[in-house]
Amino acid sequence: MNGWSDFSDISYIFAYSAPERPPAPVYISGTENTVTFAFQPSRNDYGIRVAAYELHIDEGNDTTSSFRKLSSYTNFK
Repeated sequence: MNGWSDFSDISYIFAYSAPERPPAPVYISGTENTVTFAFQPSRNDYGIRVAAYELHIDEGNDTTSSFRKLSSYTNFK
């Protein structure tokens, strides 16, 4: 069990950078309860596909308000 063995298969490590920020969303339409935006992918993802995005909303309109992650939204692919 312990001791010499054949060489393992070759492994590759890829260094990458975080993707660029995507363009600002474009307002499509809105109702009293919903808002529809069009989102576009980053212009440069450095070859690493973005698997998911998170959508956050501002809780208020002053400098002390915070953002919260929306738990309900439709991800159109």
